[in-house]
Amino acid sequence: MGSTFLVNFCRSCPKGFRAAEMNGLSKLFDFPEYLAECLQDETTVVTPSSTFAIWVDAIGKKLNQQYKVERIEGLSFLDIQGTIDLDHPDIHFHLLEYCGEDSSQKIKQPLEIFFGRLVGKGRLRTLPSSYDLKTRNYIGNTSMDPLFSFIATNLAAVAENDIVYDPFVGTGSLLLSAAHFGAYCFGNDINYNTIFGRGKSSRSGVKIKQRHENIRSNFEQYESIEHFIGTLCADSSRAPYGIREKASKIGMKNEPAQNIFDEKSLAG
Repeated sequence: MGSTFLVNFCRSCPKGFRAAEMNGLSKLFDFPEYLAECLQDETTVVTPSSTFAIWVDAIGKKLNQQYKVERIEGLSFLDIQGTIDLDHPDIHFHLLEYCGEDSSQKIKQPLEIFFGRLVGKGRLRTLPSSYDLKTRNYIGNTSMDPLFSFIATNLAAVAENDIVYDPFVGTGSLLLSAAHFGAYCFGNDINYNTIFGRGKSSRSGVKIKQRHENIRSNFEQYESIEHFIGTLCADSSRAPYGIREKASKIGMKNEPAQNIFDEKSLAG
C-alpha cells in the first residue's frame, strides 16, 4: 500500500521526479519491482487501434529517401503496435541525427542521435505569418516585426485577462501580439500623429495616411477589438484642503448661560 501511494505521489508531483530520484526512492522503500511494473505500463504509447508515422531528419547533413527508409526499417526492434499513416497519424515519432554545424565536412556516422515522440507543436513558425506587416492596415517606419512581437509577449508570459501597457506604442505591433493571447491593451506615444494615424504615410507611393489607418483598425482587422482599451476615464477634483492647510477650528466657544438679572430688579 505504501509503495502504491509513493509512486502515485511521484506521478502527481507538479515539479516531477527524475529517473534517478525515482530509482533511489524505490530502493529506499524497497519496492523496485513494483516501480519497474509501473514504468513498463507507462511505455505503452501506441495501441493496436492507433496510427503512427516515423520521420527521419538531420542537422548538418542532407538525407536522401533511401537512407531515411533504411533508418526507419532499423527501428523494427521497437515492435510498435498500430497502423502506419503518413498523412494523418495519431502519433508522430521523430529520429533526428546531429552531424555537426559545418555541413561542408562530410562525416559517415552522426555525432548524436535523438529519437522521441512528438508531444506538442509550437506556434512560432505559423502564428507570426498571419500578422504580416504587408497586409496590416496601419504600419509605420518602426513597426515591430511580428516574430519579435510574439517573442516579447511570450517572454513576458502574457496571458488572458492581463493588462498590457506600452509606453512607446507606435503603431501597436507589440500590443497586437498581447491581445492575441487575451490581454487588454493600451499605450502611449510622444508622437501625436502616430497615435491618431495622421500625417505622411509610410507606405510606398502613398502620401497621406487614410482615415482607416490607425491603431484601432489593426485591432479590428485581427478581431481583437474587445481587447483594445481606447479611452481611459479619470475623475478629477480639487485636492482636500487638509493637504495644504493645517487643521483649524472655526467658530465661537459655547459658554454656559449666565443670569444677568438680580432678585431685586425682578421684585420691583
